[in-house]
Amino acid sequence: MVGLPRQYIRHPDGTIEQVTDIARYAEWFNKFENRSIDRTAVPYGDDFKQAVIVSTVFLGFEHGSFEGKPLLWETLAEMPGDLPEFGQRYTSEVRAKEGHEQIVLQVQARLNVDEKELEKLLEDIVGVPVPRPRMVKEPKRKLPDPNCNRCGGTGEERGTLLPDTFCECTVVRRAKNADW
Repeated sequence: MVGLPRQYIRHPDGTIEQVTDIARYAEWFNKFENRSIDRTAVPYGDDFKQAVIVSTVFLGFEHGSFEGKPLLWETLAEMPGDLPEFGQRYTSEVRAKEGHEQIVLQVQARLNVDEKELEKLLEDIVGVPVPRPRMVKEPKRKLPDPNCNRCGGTGEERGTLLPDTFCECTVVRRAKNADW
């Protein structure tokens, strides 16, 4: 008999607890606010009345593992029309929040949304400036480490659902406050 996946509860302070009490877990899981981390609407179309929702959630149960750590967070973007849905799973909330911003930017790029035009439109609708996700500067890259346990020397992150995701061994570290 195959066992159930491990269940986890995310407390309001961000700590994670593995639970075995199914009733307690079910009560926690049924409240979406317990699982929601971030949610962003990316408007598109001629009149910007349609939107792609990018959602990052705490899954609540283990969806595989990466480097021995459970994948408990997920960001998904359901694209319109024939564009495929895409997303990513993460081993930490910090990486999930960073990944959420990156996927929002990728959705904007796939939908050909002009950032300035979008900001102006949203400001006109809402009446106040609307904060947008900050641009994530692509770090400079170096050759992958052939002894890297994460990528095995390929330089590409394993277990990712996004294309062109690089392993951390290829990132050039920079001094604090240094220019690229």
